[in-house]
Amino acid sequence: MKNHGVLPASCANQQSKTDAGLDDDLWLFVSARDPVADPSQSEFFSRNINEVAGLASDCDPSKPDSAASTAACQLGLEKHANFERDCKGFLRAPRFCDSSGEAMGTGCWKVPETMNAGRYVGQWYWRTSFLRPDADNLQTLSYQSCFDFQVVPAGTTAGTPGTTGVPDSDLPCTNNVLAFADVVRGGEPSTRPAAEPTNAARTAEPTDASPATLSAEPTTLSAEAVGPWGHCAMPSFVNEKRCPANYACVRWAGSPAYGRCQPVEAAEPTNKPTTPPPTAESSVEPSSLETSCSTKPWEHCADPLLLEELCCPASYTCVRAPNSPAYGRCQPSTY
Repeated sequence: MKNHGVLPASCANQQSKTDAGLDDDLWLFVSARDPVADPSQSEFFSRNINEVAGLASDCDPSKPDSAASTAACQLGLEKHANFERDCKGFLRAPRFCDSSGEAMGTGCWKVPETMNAGRYVGQWYWRTSFLRPDADNLQTLSYQSCFDFQVVPAGTTAGTPGTTGVPDSDLPCTNNVLAFADVVRGGEPSTRPAAEPTNAARTAEPTDASPATLSAEPTTLSAEAVGPWGHCAMPSFVNEKRCPANYACVRWAGSPAYGRCQPVEAAEPTNKPTTPPPTAESSVEPSSLETSCSTKPWEHCADPLLLEELCCPASYTCVRAPNSPAYGRCQPSTY
């Protein structure tokens, strides 16, 4: 997922973070049978898997005023809504809190009844936009990945059944295959009501503590609470979120729009001077900010939500990304 998701309100993993895009589109395109050369992008655009399966129409994103951005044309027949913890589209990653960088996103699709046995090329296509501090407008990017697959006649191979059951998640994730049980040809939902999420996000109970005084400018607390080390402030939040008892919303000095719920005894005002990040690609010496280091090799030692650079284990150095020096990972000193 590379952090491009939305953490559940109950997530207490301080290594995971949210960097979700805006106006997401997630498509799956397929080639004609047995292609003799790699399909062109226009050929892919003309063959959205849902359209080939008769579940949608007019899904070519290159055509003006097409229906490509509707839920019917999306992988999994569901579209993520901006700023929502809906576990849909690209953000369908039930275990996102466990590791926002390495969590796996999933999605279902139906093999069309008219798809004859043979070899095909599939293209996974994600288009999204990001609002960055150094950009005047939204930056719209697209990512593609292609794969080969084979369709065989029914009954000729045992095959492997898809995942069943309820996703184990603190996000309101449902089994995506259920979306295909509630559609008829043309992509319209059936009259049967959609099932309610069976594993809704857990929300921490509000407490009487009001630690927001540590923020540079106190904001109105929302009814939603977050757990220890959870995100209490982000550019996408309308109001600062409530921290649990004995935790305060501490904003990062370099980017005060971001903040985490940190223990009161460890929290410090956001206007405390901090050491500026090094301008070189890597620190010259391993970090000595902590006497006992809990950061593991290749984990994040720097990101905009940390008040200061974390230590790295012995023989590892905090290496900053050349194009985004606010981010860094613990890499071998001789790497």
